[in-house]
Amino acid sequence: MKKILATVLLFAFILTLVGCQYSSVTQKPINSQKSGQQLAFPPDFDIHFESWIVDNRRNIIDTYKGYIQKDLISDGVAKRTYTPSYDELCRLYQFVISLENRTDLDFSKSVTYDNYTNNGLRMGMSPLTQYYLKFTANGKTFEITGDATASECTDKSEEALLFIEAITGIGNFYKNTKLYKSMPESDGGYD
Repeated sequence: MKKILATVLLFAFILTLVGCQYSSVTQKPINSQKSGQQLAFPPDFDIHFESWIVDNRRNIIDTYKGYIQKDLISDGVAKRTYTPSYDELCRLYQFVISLENRTDLDFSKSVTYDNYTNNGLRMGMSPLTQYYLKFTANGKTFEITGDATASECTDKSEEALLFIEAITGIGNFYKNTKLYKSMPESDGGYD
């Protein structure tokens, strides 16, 4: 099982490094003016990702509706229109491709330590970051919920491992966009 997981992770990493150079009938190849490489992602690909500590103040990237929202902590939220470039869509797709292509994964329950371990122990974190991920690719829509406790069971659950990798990649991606960085600084913090 660990060899299969290692192979899948290596494959996803290689795809990210080569700039999405594979293609199929259901994917739309797009020329990247920067790299000259072919980028490929399904023509119906869209993603919506949320992370939050306080429910009404969420960090969001949404390509369905085209916006990014930033939690400003004590100052509410900032929201801006966002139109991702082809390269950005390709990068976003690479974060979820391992979730899309695996029929053996079960995301019917929230990806948390409590739901993916059978040791009778409960896990708590404070503050606790929660996550919601929705994406459409190749005619299917996937919805996954979870929280930061999933990071404590990645050695026991392949779902937790792939979920943590996806949310970490997407979170780092949108926080490093020019748009997100141009929004006001967050004021305060969570204890």
